[in-house]
Amino acid sequence: MDILDRSIAGLPEGVQQIRCRWDAGYFAGNLAKACLERNVEFAIGAKRTGKVMAAAAGLGRYTWIPTIGMENTEIAVIDYLPGNWPKDENITCIARRTRVAAGKIPTARARKRRTISKHQLALALEGPYQPDSLETAS
Repeated sequence: MDILDRSIAGLPEGVQQIRCRWDAGYFAGNLAKACLERNVEFAIGAKRTGKVMAAAAGLGRYTWIPTIGMENTEIAVIDYLPGNWPKDENITCIARRTRVAAGKIPTARARKRRTISKHQLALALEGPYQPDSLETAS
């Protein structure tokens, strides 16, 4: 973890606690292990993979709380760690969700739009399901 070691080496003497934050491009178990080995507190953004999104969905089992300074956004601690991440090291995964008004949903080409479930996207863009007269029960 050359980048981590170079960053630590560049700090002035006397720094008591090192904390770092990495974006999703650095979402890797070896970086988490390196931070733990060097006693560095860390936050690493997770890539929005299917497994992460499924874990964050949680079907009501998480307590979502409003964030400070982020409108229409909530966070929750979720049960998720990728397979190669160190277990039993007190690592916590925090998910964030933001309510987006239908008129502000990104275009079809936007990466962020692909993280919205197809059912939620259909509901936001098309409204509640309305069966036509041929599908109604008699």
